[in-house]
Amino acid sequence: MSPLTNMERFLFFLVKGILLSFARSHFIPRDNATPTPSYNDPGPDIGSVHIQNSCDETFLAVSVGAWPNATDKSGAEFQIAAHGEYQEPFRETVYMSREEEASKYGGVGGHYDPISGKMFNQGISIKFTTAPQNYSSKTLQLEYALIKNTVRGDNFLRINYDVSLLDCAVPPKEQKKMTDVQSSQELEWNQKKIDGCPGYQKGFAMWFDDSSNCRPIYCDGQSFCDGVYNYDKSRVNESSFECSKEYRGILHFELCAGNGNGTGKAVYEKWAGSPNKPGAPSDAPKASQSKSSLPNPPIQTSTSKPPSKPSDALKPSQSENPSPGPSLSTSAPKLHSPPLTSPAVSTIATKTPKPSVEHLENNHAV
Repeated sequence: MSPLTNMERFLFFLVKGILLSFARSHFIPRDNATPTPSYNDPGPDIGSVHIQNSCDETFLAVSVGAWPNATDKSGAEFQIAAHGEYQEPFRETVYMSREEEASKYGGVGGHYDPISGKMFNQGISIKFTTAPQNYSSKTLQLEYALIKNTVRGDNFLRINYDVSLLDCAVPPKEQKKMTDVQSSQELEWNQKKIDGCPGYQKGFAMWFDDSSNCRPIYCDGQSFCDGVYNYDKSRVNESSFECSKEYRGILHFELCAGNGNGTGKAVYEKWAGSPNKPGAPSDAPKASQSKSSLPNPPIQTSTSKPPSKPSDALKPSQSENPSPGPSLSTSAPKLHSPPLTSPAVSTIATKTPKPSVEHLENNHAV
């Protein structure tokens, strides 16, 4: 057989390249999908997050997670000036059950929805710090997910949310097993969180325009606050919450709330004084308490650093033990929580049993 001429070799490689390109675009699944023209994120029509910085210092922040792969802005740092404001529309967390994801992709986590271009089950973490591009320490996080969990029976986009102090005032390695109960009893460790977390020195508050179905959070920056993640990544009655019904409107979050007009505190005290505790877990559909039978994946949220690419944003906080948003309670022994920040609320048990905390892994918020 005579050797190929230069022209024959050229034509051979040209045809080969065309065929490979066609195969890749039509038959080889691409995980890092880009959103299709038919996808419109419903988040902006449902509401937005409004941040009020009532502190006397400027904070740096990033909004990580639930971005389309092609337009990921997780690493885009922005400033919130002292006594300034910041607002961004909600973003949808695209849901897929753990079983379906494992069956379709051969594993759980890190896979992208071909319609929206988003990673499945990834929540949002808005991280606050004082050092440029340093989100591995001294970082306070507001985490949420706007998600329709069909396994739970939701026929609407439900808001799951929490506030995490896990990545500020992190204890040394020899004391990594510090728990929220311990920090409530040892004032030194509680004070470390107050001193080391941005915007906590004068308290912070999180509330909704209508908190009748969504539990507000208020920490005064003086006493122990059990409505947030302090040291425990996961525990019974952990501090991940969810709206018991559909909510449309603004999710408010205020840093240094003691310098503000008191709205957050007033909303919290009104909720705490209600005999039925509207928005408490009893109003919402319950998910399995057993981790082994957990039907829905924990929300995957951001790691402690703003990721350089979407695949890095696998979880909601938990940067002490990096991995991919909120989660369900485990079957561990029940903890006896100390009184909440507000004296009027000392009898409230309002933690939502979440999909397992691998936390909004995990972003704490599914």
